[in-house]
Amino acid sequence: MKKKYFFVLGLVIVLTQTAFSQDMNEKIKIDNPSKNIIQLMAVDSVTYYFMPSEPTLYEYDQRGNVTLEKVFGFYKYENVFNDDSLLITSRYYLWDYDSIDFKLHEIMDFTYNENNIISQYQMNINIDNVWYPNTKTNYTYDINGKLSLETTYFYDIDSSDWFLSRRTEYIYNTNDLLSLSNTYIYEYDGSETLESKTEYTYDQNNNKTLMQFESYSLGTLSYGLRSNYTYDNNLLIEEVMESYSTYTGSVWNFTNKQEYFYNTNNRLESVKYYLYNNIWNLHNIDSMFYDNYFNQVHVKTYMYYDEEWLCRLRNEKILDYNYTQEQVLNPKKSPLNEERYFDNSTHMLRKLVIAHNSNPSSQTTWTIDTNTYHYSLKNITLSLPDNFVYDGYDFVVYPNPSNEDSYIILNGVESQIQISVYDIHSKLILRLVEKPINGRVETKIDVSNLSKGVYMINFKDGKYSQTKKLIVN
Repeated sequence: MKKKYFFVLGLVIVLTQTAFSQDMNEKIKIDNPSKNIIQLMAVDSVTYYFMPSEPTLYEYDQRGNVTLEKVFGFYKYENVFNDDSLLITSRYYLWDYDSIDFKLHEIMDFTYNENNIISQYQMNINIDNVWYPNTKTNYTYDINGKLSLETTYFYDIDSSDWFLSRRTEYIYNTNDLLSLSNTYIYEYDGSETLESKTEYTYDQNNNKTLMQFESYSLGTLSYGLRSNYTYDNNLLIEEVMESYSTYTGSVWNFTNKQEYFYNTNNRLESVKYYLYNNIWNLHNIDSMFYDNYFNQVHVKTYMYYDEEWLCRLRNEKILDYNYTQEQVLNPKKSPLNEERYFDNSTHMLRKLVIAHNSNPSSQTTWTIDTNTYHYSLKNITLSLPDNFVYDGYDFVVYPNPSNEDSYIILNGVESQIQISVYDIHSKLILRLVEKPINGRVETKIDVSNLSKGVYMINFKDGKYSQTKKLIVN
């Protein structure tokens, strides 16, 4: 249980490691035509309220990838990346109290296809000081780059062979949105049985309106969960949840409901939580508060207690406003497509304060826990294949920052140009080739699918090259 807790906690922190730069004009130092050093603020350690003497420590490579995450007395991860900043190997160690040191417990290897998308994941484990393969998963993609099939294998030590244990197929609608996933399990004789399926439906604006999960036993539906979503001007305003079980009459029953309310800036202002018992009963209310930069800095949870709505939980983020979103180095997604976001603040998170009140009717029973984030300046190497050369062209990127579409306008060009978009790790995200009309190029790029962070847009016409920064928020 302790391993699982700290694994999740550690993963959250690694996924939330953020780095911040100062003014780009001062920070980017050209060492040679293709290498630049950017100074970034990165998380060095996090001190937790329940173990202040054993903080989580981090180390980075030259490109800002986390190569070491360590909690003394619990666990550590050692990560190896390739030149494209893709995670190749992750070694997981558990603290061994007998030797008073870390002992290697698992090795996870990742393989990628030509598009730098994960194609295989394999875990090896240590049993009685002998290393064995344990599980591996192969990933297959369709012509649009969408995940179409996952096949998972289990390694049998006795026969020294791999056995297909599970496969999941993914089906998409005409808008490339996931509409159905089916998971099948396999017996040793190779027989296939449907284990579960999940269906999704969407409205005309591609908002998810239904998610229904069904679990099967011997081909018969035994358990299920589904949620219906309602929107107003593309804002989620209600989610109604139901469950199905053979133990409760083999029918779908209401279980929970959540209502969402927004302020004039379309920021989530409150959430009401209901339980169903023949009627909907309101049992919790969350209230959200924002600073002048629209950061959600305070959340209060209220419960109905002694005929009053009283606060029983408070979460507070204490931010350093000297570092803003346009100075943020965006953490990458993991190879298994897990989001690496824990905090969506546009400024540096310094402290996360969690306060519990076991007796809401009293204001003297609060327990306040504070996690503290420690940062230092790092030198990150940004290697782009094109030179940074200012040539006087009128090069405009707008809107910037953006979270939907950004337009690139170039005036004064006469020949065909190449436009390239790189992330902060110098990985190529997009490349376009455009021809000018009357000395002008105007093109649009969709950034809605890009993770938040800093990107570089470079144009090159054979003789000149120029680069601008784009912020995705």
